[in-house]
Amino acid sequence: MDKDKKTLLKVGITIVVSIVVLLWGVAFLKDLKFGLETNELVVYFSDVNGLKEGDPVSVNGVTKGKITNIELAPGDSVRVDFSLSKDVTLRKDYDVSVAMIELMSGKQIYIKPGVSKETADITKPLVGAKTNDIVGLIGTMNEVGADVKLITRKLDTAMTKMTLTVDNINSIVGDDGLKSNIKGAASNFNLASRNLNLMLADTRNSINSLTLKLNNIATNVDNTVTDTKPELKETMQDVRILTSRLDSLTINLNNLVLGANDSNSTVGKLLNEDEMYDNINKALLNINKLVKKIEKDGIRLKLF
Repeated sequence: MDKDKKTLLKVGITIVVSIVVLLWGVAFLKDLKFGLETNELVVYFSDVNGLKEGDPVSVNGVTKGKITNIELAPGDSVRVDFSLSKDVTLRKDYDVSVAMIELMSGKQIYIKPGVSKETADITKPLVGAKTNDIVGLIGTMNEVGADVKLITRKLDTAMTKMTLTVDNINSIVGDDGLKSNIKGAASNFNLASRNLNLMLADTRNSINSLTLKLNNIATNVDNTVTDTKPELKETMQDVRILTSRLDSLTINLNNLVLGANDSNSTVGKLLNEDEMYDNINKALLNINKLVKKIEKDGIRLKLF
């Protein structure tokens, strides 16, 4: 009988120890610390993305609390109540977000307390920020993968068209007739180049000779101008004198014409008075008679 009691006592102690170990293990797995003083805080998120009650609250990667309640708030936000150790001081530039630190771990609230000199008012609800965690990154990678697939299909299409183009070019370049024409064109081009070089060489000699002749002509002209410069000066002086005399003659002729037009001048009277013409005509008639008489009778001179 005593032996049975000892056995039952051992079984009972074993069960109690097992329960204690189980509770301690649960507490360890949940990152709970007995006797830790905490503050109760509220934060609002636009999306908690799989966050659950009991998930940890970490500060710079160190667990400092847990989530106590999650509920949908009026509007398009989610209210999250959580406890936070009193030894954590939030600054005005704090950052609170929902994150998944490791691929196989659950969600948690990740807090960066900030470095501002002013402390945050934790009596009012905090404003949560959404950060890209691993799940979001995987979703982004899926979207990028879809874009990569689309680009790959386009590249395959482009490569197919390029291959077809290359085949067409090969078929054109591989044509024997085209090769023969290209060779003939190249040969003609080489021949034309040689002829052009020869023509340029001949032309260069002609141009050099022409340039030399032009230089000689220019030198001769310069020498001629230099040699004839005194004669040219005298000729120009004579031309000036002749021009001056012509001007004087023109003035005299103009005066003569003006005098002829003036009936009061001698020339004008000679040209305009009829009596003068009559007298001149009579004188001429008498002279003619005298000449005829002299021719007929001769001249008789009486000296004494």
